[in-house]
Amino acid sequence: MNREEFAKVTRWDYIIAAVGLLNVFVFFPYLWDLYTTHDVSAVKLTSFLLALLIQVCYAVEGFIRRSPGVMYVQIICAVQSVAVLVGYLIFMR
Repeated sequence: MNREEFAKVTRWDYIIAAVGLLNVFVFFPYLWDLYTTHDVSAVKLTSFLLALLIQVCYAVEGFIRRSPGVMYVQIICAVQSVAVLVGYLIFMR
């Protein structure tokens, strides 16, 4: 079985999209805490900028490979990271 057959049999795009959804749940507590407490101490700007870069790259990869699940999940994650970064800039004073 080659890798294309394996990907088709296991529905790999759906597995990767499901794993990508975990990214949303990992960053959600930061977003929630930031907007409810206005405390930016838990937010590391470089970490979220790097996460945003990685999420955009994976969204582009999902587009190039015609994997809408991966693309949409990473776009959602990127929007969430932007929301954290905007909140950081608003509440850092």
